[in-house]
Amino acid sequence: MLKKALFIGALLIACPHFYSQEHQISVGYGVGSSNQILDVFENAFTTIFFPNATLNETSSLGELRFAYAYTPKEKWHFGSVFSYSQTDYDVMDRGVKIGEQVNSYYTLAAETSYSFVKRDKLNLYSLLGLGATIGTSEQNTTNSTSDSHDTFFNFQVTPFGISYGKQWGGFAEAGFGYRGLFSFGAFYKFY
Repeated sequence: MLKKALFIGALLIACPHFYSQEHQISVGYGVGSSNQILDVFENAFTTIFFPNATLNETSSLGELRFAYAYTPKEKWHFGSVFSYSQTDYDVMDRGVKIGEQVNSYYTLAAETSYSFVKRDKLNLYSLLGLGATIGTSEQNTTNSTSDSHDTFFNFQVTPFGISYGKQWGGFAEAGFGYRGLFSFGAFYKFY
């Protein structure tokens, strides 16, 4: 009987605590991500070491992201993120297009953020993320076809982020890494 009473008591204490915690999902878009910067360096490397062959960027998708965050304490948030970015190129040889190249990046990372100002709807925060990126490059030219895959460490440091909204809302961030130099998006919190 005592064990049942203790179990029911613990359950009654745990249930309100569980429901007071926040879970949040968000979608976002970033520009100037570390993956896009990597593409710029690849293009510069190709131009310097292979002056006759160049890559001309035709489109860049930017960084698209889906994230989940859990708030066990009022100001600390923990979660994970999946992001995707893609850049398309024309492969040129002496000014003539000889093919196309597509660079794609898939990032999976763990993130934590701390809210240094948290009001009813306003939240000012910093964020840190660590993870891995799988990069693929597919090049089709008149002479050959090549595919390459690489996995590397990636990170995000966001010294300043702002979000506004209670259950639904939006956010904007400034930082460096896989989310981009500037990032924005929308979130939904469920309690």
